[in-house]
Amino acid sequence: MPNNTQAQSHRWLIFLAVSLVAIIINLDATVINLALVTIAKVWQTSLSQLQWIVNIYMLMGVIFLTFSGRLADLIGRRVVYLIGIALFTIASLIAGLAPNQWVLIAARGLQGLGFAFTISLGIVIVTSVFPSHKRGFALGCYMTVAGLSQALGPTLGGVILTYFSWRWIFIINVPLGLAAIGLILLFYPKDQKAYAQSLVDYVGVTWLGIGLLLWLLALNEFGEWGFKSHLLWSAMAIGAAFLVLFYQTEKRSKKPLIDFQLFRNQRYWVINLIRFFYTYSYLSILFCIPLYLQTINGYDPLQTGYVLFSMTFVFGILSPVTGLLLDRQGVEKPLKVAILLTLIAFVLLFCLQPQVSLTLLLSGLIIFGLGMPIVGTGCAMMVTQTVPEKSLGVGMGILYMLAFLGASFGVAISGSLITLLGSHGLNQAANAAHLTFSVDQWGMIKQIMSGARSTGSMISYFKPNELQVFIPLFRHSFMNAFKIVIQINMLLMGISFLLSVVLIKKARG
Repeated sequence: MPNNTQAQSHRWLIFLAVSLVAIIINLDATVINLALVTIAKVWQTSLSQLQWIVNIYMLMGVIFLTFSGRLADLIGRRVVYLIGIALFTIASLIAGLAPNQWVLIAARGLQGLGFAFTISLGIVIVTSVFPSHKRGFALGCYMTVAGLSQALGPTLGGVILTYFSWRWIFIINVPLGLAAIGLILLFYPKDQKAYAQSLVDYVGVTWLGIGLLLWLLALNEFGEWGFKSHLLWSAMAIGAAFLVLFYQTEKRSKKPLIDFQLFRNQRYWVINLIRFFYTYSYLSILFCIPLYLQTINGYDPLQTGYVLFSMTFVFGILSPVTGLLLDRQGVEKPLKVAILLTLIAFVLLFCLQPQVSLTLLLSGLIIFGLGMPIVGTGCAMMVTQTVPEKSLGVGMGILYMLAFLGASFGVAISGSLITLLGSHGLNQAANAAHLTFSVDQWGMIKQIMSGARSTGSMISYFKPNELQVFIPLFRHSFMNAFKIVIQINMLLMGISFLLSVVLIKKARG
């Protein structure tokens, strides 16, 4: 623990440092999805590569989130937090200067590691430097900063992408990160002691990392490989073997990354499943809506940012008051309402046509935004009510791990489904219309499906009479794949609603 007297005297400067880190982390969470189509057009990137730009970040968070907590116990919170900010800042600079998509993906992975080292420790640092009677107020302020920075992400991203280079969405993190490092070095004192008896499960981290990486590889690439690919099933089988090995290792570990004993509590695993399904659906939408607007409807990044702002603005405004609402009303009933609202939002999004209806789209996104803070805060509060105090840190870490894993799966599966089902549907429709494609034309089609090219690029590859037939077929095929993605999200929210009813019954019992 740090010297409390010294830390409390500079608590608002330390809060400023933690807030700067929260701002760059939360801005990146929403801005990157808006920038994907622009990045794809610069390097003619495939959809699976775009998915990796998002997913490698999430994957590193999943693998190293609880690991960072163990490491902080071993060498001190201040050191680990500073390492996290430094990694995120350096990675942001590398991402901003990246010469190709592979360097960008690697930099995003390094950003994810910095994210894992800072996200949970930031909250711990805030609570450690404020006296107990002011911690609720401080955490409320911190959640306001996090919520508003996510809310402003699409608009700020749209401005950057419209008037500057996409590289500035990363480079802008650098001065903020350096300022945060300076404030922590100056005002947050060194830990008086670290817990040397804490163990870091390096073997468990390795098995978990390999297993999840192989599974994410399979989910990311099945749109390109197809369901019958030996590579697909081999990656999933080997990944599953490593995850089983991880489970066996954790059962024998004195300090496991995941305490599987917690899942004997039905209420706890239900909470985690709801959170997993919700973040799956949220990142799925955040990934697919920009593709729909920019690829099918010709929106520019700024216009897309304004549309997404309708959702994140509601989330940002409600975040500071959600805790007060849940304190007064209890968690279970508001959670049930929030999931039902999300299901209604997906029903509205399912009704979208190739020609966008802004009224329908904005209504769906705003309703989605109403439920976001309740699900996020509510699930965290229920974990604190369900898990014993001695296991609360591990229990909360598992909740966030599975949430990030759900986000990764949402991007990977949704993007792959659009590639696979969109291309397959287009091929069938083209055959029915007696329209055949050359190898070059098929390459162009896949690039347009992924957002790497606009429909205007077709002029160089198709004759005018072919375009009259092809463009409606392309939009129809994309929308069919998009609606299957929405249907999956509707199914997951339907299951989540039933699970929330189970939670209410358990609470009454």
